[in-house]
Amino acid sequence: MKLTIYFDGQFYAGLVEIETSDCYYAYRHLFGKEPKNEEVLYFVNHELLGLIENKSGSATRSSEVKQRPINPKRLQRLAAKESQKTSLSTKAELALKQSYEEKKKKKQMNKREFMEQQKTHKRQLKIMKRKAKHKGR
Repeated sequence: MKLTIYFDGQFYAGLVEIETSDCYYAYRHLFGKEPKNEEVLYFVNHELLGLIENKSGSATRSSEVKQRPINPKRLQRLAAKESQKTSLSTKAELALKQSYEEKKKKKQMNKREFMEQQKTHKRQLKIMKRKAKHKGR
């Protein structure tokens, strides 16, 4: 038996997967807002048994569900990739990050242009000094 709690975009839901010798059952339970540990524990202790006894979930034969074993190295890479992902919790944070990136790019462009202007100005001064020396002044 396996219980996975995930956020489906609007609500938190729990996915209960049970694999017996001949069948595979999957049940879905909506928690609503982010569930606390007590709510999950109450669901597991009191409501889960009734959900399983009603057999209201989707069932398939085990012969249809064949999972190949996952290579340990691949599993390790997937775990590392998931842990490195940073999740932004709100649209406001996403907008702030995007504006920060735009400011950063704009600042880099301005700095690059300023440096180019400085180079051309120094070059012009160097040329003027050279001409002044050749005129004998």
